[in-house]
Amino acid sequence: CVDIFEMDILSQVYFLGQCGHESGGLRWPVELSDGMYLENRLDLGNVNPGDGPKYKGHGYLQNTGRANTQSFSNWLDKIGKHDPKVMDIGAEYIGLTYPWTVSGFWWQNNSMNSFCANRKECTNAQIDQVGAKVNGRNRPNGADDRISYTDRAYRILIGV
Repeated sequence: CVDIFEMDILSQVYFLGQCGHESGGLRWPVELSDGMYLENRLDLGNVNPGDGPKYKGHGYLQNTGRANTQSFSNWLDKIGKHDPKVMDIGAEYIGLTYPWTVSGFWWQNNSMNSFCANRKECTNAQIDQVGAKVNGRNRPNGADDRISYTDRAYRILIGV
């Protein structure tokens, strides 16, 4: 994931911190909810009946929505790894088959590497900013947990 998605060490720290929180410490590569709350979310591209549950959170970043999933599927096609199950089955398949790859793809596709490059000190406020971009809320849900996972990744990868 690191090489493919061009993550420097600081992006890796933030990425792992967010993945840690979103997936409950990497225990849940597929969202536990049934995803009905995502039904008819046009901002996520959920335009067909059943899109909410089908494209509920998946991968360690818990990517959601038909549009994000279609972008990932298109990327797989582009790199010569066509996989029709991504769109046909959705979250349950993607989360178990591509938990890191779909997360890394979302990270790069949403310019998170450059976003993180401006947050070099890894303070709680900066972790909250990254979390808000991933979660869509400022202050993100589970902010303290995101900080804890990011701090742990920082200590392991950077050694401070």
